Amino acid sequence: MDPVLTDIDLVSLEYVCLNMRPIDAVEIYGVRDHDSPIRLAWEAYHMIRNRGRGRIAWHNGRPAAVIALTEDRPGVWQIWMFGTGDFKAVAYACMRWARETVADLIENHGGKRLHCESHEAHTEAHRFLRALGAIAEGPPMRHFGKDGASYQRFVWIAGENDHRLRSDHHVRRQRGRLHGAAQAGGQDGDRQHVQERPHVPKLALVAK
Repeated sequence: MDPVLTDIDLVSLEYVCLNMRPIDAVEIYGVRDHDSPIRLAWEAYHMIRNRGRGRIAWHNGRPAAVIALTEDRPGVWQIWMFGTGDFKAVAYACMRWARETVADLIENHGGKRLHCESHEAHTEAHRFLRALGAIAEGPPMRHFGKDGASYQRFVWIAGENDHRLRSDHHVRRQRGRLHGAAQAGGQDGDRQHVQERPHVPKLALVAK
């Protein structure tokens, strides 16, 4: 069964933040002025709601990851993602959503640049970003983290290295047309793979 992607909600964000895998916590809290999962969930929720779009990815009835795009300033976007120990089970679904959404931002909403700063030790994140077509922008930024860690900035520039995102988006649009209006509607950009939030018992939201 494919992972379910739902709209952002605060309870699911809190679950992911409370159960975040260690490498994601190192990367995220390394560039924030606190180490509070609950505060991070609130910050993420309001940032995504007010300045972007995002999804919760589910695995076995529990939130497993958050992926989001937020606009720093007109035409300049940031991608960010973190998850629980089940992240790998939903990674491809997150990648698919990111490809389609970034392509839409570039083609229809004036997106010019997308970037992300990643901790030097988070090699899995680096592979994920490169699989989406991102390139490293310059050398690692030394002493970028509050603990002195280096971070690498990855970037996509519209018309330069966004071909993987745009080509994937065009292929899916063509498939939608070929399979008829009904299926095409189900593959329409930001709505694809979005389902109602699964029912989760309250106890499932307690940190492990």
